[in-house]
Amino acid sequence: GGSESLGFELAVDFGLTDSLNAYVAYSYNDATYLGTGDTTVDGANGIVPGNRVAGIPENMFVAALDWASGSWNAGVSAKYTGDREVNQSNTWTADAFTITDLYAGVSLDDFGNFLDDLHLDLVVNNLFDEEYLGTIASNAAWIGGPRTYALTLTADF
Repeated sequence: GGSESLGFELAVDFGLTDSLNAYVAYSYNDATYLGTGDTTVDGANGIVPGNRVAGIPENMFVAALDWASGSWNAGVSAKYTGDREVNQSNTWTADAFTITDLYAGVSLDDFGNFLDDLHLDLVVNNLFDEEYLGTIASNAAWIGGPRTYALTLTADF
């Protein structure tokens, strides 16, 4: 049997100013099951020719805005993932979702002979604490991660 996929991706990355950059991308993927040509074999394996492939969204979109000036940087990104079928019979669909992430950081340098650089970064994943089904496998789905915060301090000696 197998599957057949037809799609495209379009991405644009451009500088709005010397310190501000934007990125957008769109993906389209029409992925369907082909079937074996034998309805008994297809039925035994839960395959319906023409159904969407489980776990593959038809539409995805991402947008990001990044800023950097001197020692400071910050950014925000959002990713939309369209509806996805969870099973091969296409009777269970995971809803579309959008996840937004945020980051900010500062880099300090020239501390003398002992310390070269110091970097402090904050990252917030799933900023709006969206509830969603993240990973999809045939007849199974796992809950996506909640809002998380990470604060890192890196020192270069």
